[in-house]
Amino acid sequence: MALGRELIIKRKNDAETFDIVCVVEQRSLNINNEEVDTTKPDSDNPGGVLKYSSIGGVQSVRWSGSGAYVSSATQALVLQDILGQTLNDYQVTVPGVGTFEGPMRMLSANFQGDKTAEMTCDLAGVFDGDVVFAAAA
Repeated sequence: MALGRELIIKRKNDAETFDIVCVVEQRSLNINNEEVDTTKPDSDNPGGVLKYSSIGGVQSVRWSGSGAYVSSATQALVLQDILGQTLNDYQVTVPGVGTFEGPMRMLSANFQGDKTAEMTCDLAGVFDGDVVFAAAA
């Protein structure tokens, strides 16, 4: 059985291995294939029924997660990526599905907390360019 807590994000380090970014309680990976509408009237019957036609458009693979903020060296590097708008290699593993790997642009970090609860953090990123997918065994 695949567990949601196994959906994890990692950032490549200087040793060319991957470090877990953070402990998140809610996380998701979204794959979106937008389409480009190429529908045209039939030249033999321009007033007739239009038949839908499309081609592939922009594909995006996005990651987001939220949970308790735990200060770490890896999280500091992620924040540097966000502030510097820097691409770095990330890896996202979806249990029972596979692993996505490639350059990711971390888009946002949102910190919140109150005086009685632990500080939490929301992170979001999008793969930028080619994404390598390895199916789960």
